[in-house]
Order: sequence, then structure tokens, then C-alpha cells
Amino acid sequence: FKTMYPALQVIPSDSVGIVVLVNQDGSAVPGIIRNAIADRMLGLAYRNWSKFQKDALEKNKIAAALQRTNMDSLNRKMNTHPSHALEAYTGLFEEPGYGKMNITLDKDTLWLNYNKFVREWYLRHYHYDVFDVRSTKADDDAGDANKLRFATNNKGEISSFEIQMDPSVKDIVFNRAAPTLTLTKNDLQQYVGDYNLSGVTVKVYIRGENTLMILVPGQPDYEMTPTKKHEFDFKALKGFSVKFETNDKNEIIALSFIQPNGIFKATKKSANKAN
Repeated sequence: FKTMYPALQVIPSDSVGIVVLVNQDGSAVPGIIRNAIADRMLGLAYRNWSKFQKDALEKNKIAAALQRTNMDSLNRKMNTHPSHALEAYTGLFEEPGYGKMNITLDKDTLWLNYNKFVREWYLRHYHYDVFDVRSTKADDDAGDANKLRFATNNKGEISSFEIQMDPSVKDIVFNRAAPTLTLTKNDLQQYVGDYNLSGVTVKVYIRGENTLMILVPGQPDYEMTPTKKHEFDFKALKGFSVKFETNDKNEIIALSFIQPNGIFKATKKSANKAN
């Protein structure tokens, strides 16, 4: 059975009791019917309760929107700009429980595509790296715009964003998915060799067909994931990466470990001998 939502009115002095039941939560219909019945039973003049209710709801909606807009204006920092070019905010972001969101750029507009919702939500700059999530639907209320806040990593790159998905829980963090790059064994061969890190020999080698590995004495072998040209992330260490350095002949001469606690450079031993 469907849940019934009542509108009640009891007038003891006139021996009148009215109950109206509907199965639509939040509907104004029960109250309108109840009031119309009460007017008829008490012999009162006709009143258009439907119009009265509609006008009251519209007035409350306008007042609420105005209040939200005023609060929004107080919180917003004017004349600010995003910290990056819009292209830097694009990419695939994911969260294990909520899935994936893909942000794309078309001309000067960032689009937020989530599940089947494509080209329905777009981002409008609010302040700094915070954006309003707006809808293309005509009934979208600017005062209800959700906020999306981008964050950067230690390299100054956009790495994640936070957004409210459920008012009852903390804002959800979507992390940028690592780009998918495929390098052949021949592509990786240029990185192979021994590197001098303050007197310690770091070995870079290829495992299998196309997996680049790094071995630092006293530590386990680390599998590397290609992200950009000459740049790799540690697959098992979030926030750790390696960037290889080339000379004017496009030969690999050094690598830099980029870590939360600093950047550590190691020169390729073969390059040292050549010099």
C-alpha cells in the first residue's frame, strides 16, 4: 500500500472535522481541498485557494532565492581568476563509490559529464579555483548552484576536486585518473641505465615487454607508469614521480625524483663518462 499524506482540520465549535488523504508527498492539493470544503461547510464566501497557495509558494521561492543570492554575494571574492588555464582543469576524475566524471573544454566553457548526463552541466567560475555547477535546464536556480573546488598537487598540477554529492556526508573527492600512455620496449630503452644519486647507484631497467622499473638500494623495485613525455609516476606511491632530463641531442642524461619532501636529482653514469 502506498503511504497516505493527510491534511487535517478540526473545528469543535461547529462540529466539523475534515481529513483529506493523498499519496503524493509534499503536494499542496490536500490543503487546498480541505480549505475549500471548510468554506463550503461553514458557508463562507468563495476563495480561490489554489491561486492563493500558488502565489504564496512563488513568493517564498523568490524570497529564498534572494536570501541565497545575498549569502552567495557575501561569500564570493570578486575579481579573482582561476590559477590555471581552463585546459588544465580537463580530464577524467574518479571516486570508487561515485564513479567517474569527465571534464571537457569547448571554446571557453568547461563541461561536466557524469554517467548519462552529457552537456547538461557546465562550470561557471565563482572565485579562485572554485566553480559553480550550472545546468542547461531553463528552471536552474543560480542560488542553488553547487560548488566544485579544484586542488593542486606539489607539482602545481590540478590533481582532484571536491563536490557535494549528498548533503548528509562530507564533500566527495574525485581524483584525476592517470593518463593512459603506451610505450614500447624500444621507447623505454633510452631510460635504461645506472644513475648516480649522491654516491648511491639507482638502476633503471625494463621488466617484461614494456614495464619500466626503478631500483633504489635498500628499497623494493618500483614499477613506473608513463604520464607525459619523459615523466613517470610510481605505481604504488601516490605523489611520487620521476622526470628524465635530456641534452641538446635528446639523450637521457639525468632523472629527478619528485617527492612530497623535495626533488632529488641523479645523473646517468654513461652521460658522466661521455663528459
